[in-house]
Amino acid sequence: MGVEALGWALLAQLFWLGLAIAGALSLPGRVGFHLGLVRSRLRIGPVVALAFGFLCASIALDLVLRSVELREVGQLGGLDRWIRETDDVLGLLLALVVLPALGEELLFRGLVQRFLQERFDARVAVALAAAAFGVAHGDPVHATAAFGLGLYLGAIALLSGSVWPAVLAHACNNALAVASVWLGITGPPGGLLAASAWALAALAVLGEVARRQQRKSSIPEGNALQDGH
Repeated sequence: MGVEALGWALLAQLFWLGLAIAGALSLPGRVGFHLGLVRSRLRIGPVVALAFGFLCASIALDLVLRSVELREVGQLGGLDRWIRETDDVLGLLLALVVLPALGEELLFRGLVQRFLQERFDARVAVALAAAAFGVAHGDPVHATAAFGLGLYLGAIALLSGSVWPAVLAHACNNALAVASVWLGITGPPGGLLAASAWALAALAVLGEVARRQQRKSSIPEGNALQDGH
């Protein structure tokens, strides 16, 4: 990818970040709250587990797209070619890892999802925010993949009550994807059956963290203190 294209990519990500901040400023109350910039209710262990689960979900979607021969078309194929052809590592990290993880998560899992959660059922809010996230990615293939991953990121933000775990998961996934393509490392082998296994692993992690969080929230404070001893 040339310098001009890299500049446009950086501007696009800065646009999402600016839109998130502008939207939060337009609402009454604390800007950080509207963006989800609050302390996570999850500890580091569950957050790391959810980041791993997100990687599993991403691998599953990648295997599906490769199985139906759609991985190399449209924007996704263009991104792969850009990564392979550029020597600007810092530019890649900013345009594809740091800024997307911050800007996109602050906008879609922060501002949009939290705004919708105040007006709709939480599951509806997650789905609508994920749909907006998908549409923002442009072409049908990339949009569909982004919608699926957006659902998982939305669940992470919902469970944690914060945007930070979703930012971490998003950044780790993008960093791994960029490094794999740039270094010429192929992803895990397999077709639709392998994709199903990765998807089940992602759902298992999400379900286990949700179950533990629900159990924790249902324990009375006095019992929780006794359990701590």
